[in-house]
Amino acid sequence: AIVSSKDLIDKYTTNMWILISSTWHDEIEKQLKELGIKNIKTYSLNEYVNNTYIKNGTSESYKRYFIEEVNEFEKFYNMLEDLDSRQVFKNLIAYRISGNLDCLKESSFSQYFHPKVHPVKGDVIIDGGGFTGDTVKQFNNYLHSCCKIHSFVPSSNNYAQMVSFIEVENLLNVTAVQAGLGEKIGKFCMNPIKDGNNPGYSISTERSEEIMVISLDEYVEK
Repeated sequence: AIVSSKDLIDKYTTNMWILISSTWHDEIEKQLKELGIKNIKTYSLNEYVNNTYIKNGTSESYKRYFIEEVNEFEKFYNMLEDLDSRQVFKNLIAYRISGNLDCLKESSFSQYFHPKVHPVKGDVIIDGGGFTGDTVKQFNNYLHSCCKIHSFVPSSNNYAQMVSFIEVENLLNVTAVQAGLGEKIGKFCMNPIKDGNNPGYSISTERSEEIMVISLDEYVEK
């Protein structure tokens, strides 16, 4: 139920705590305190990360990995030509090591649509990891479907949803390919990531789902 600020003050602040669980917890807490409400508990995303990402050792593991491969990280950093990309890269490393979400800054532009690097009408777009059609929808909306999209979806479940999405939306400019992209043709076992926070998949030796992987060069030649 939605409660007005007046009812919140008159009826709910004397005998219960107000729990804030929102990305905008700082702003909400500030507004409540300005109303004179003090019995506030905040459960922020940073606390969630501290309870999972850091305590399960992921942060420490990444820190060791960074130290071991620091030369490779530096090579990649030097390959980035613009300052924005370099800053994003540094922010990601800082987040991975510290688990502090404040290291991640909101981008000034939408994903895939950089002011200087973005698709244009007539492009042939390779959508590597098309999931169930979310990126296809973004590209078509941006280009008014004036493009050709080849979307690679290795998971059989996601591929079925992608095909259904294409049929329902009558997307004549989209080709769904049930395969992953890699260095060369091969078959691999793929499993869902089971950490509860990641909807993706990982290549595994355990036989969960066998997928086909092809190279982009070989696909284009066909």
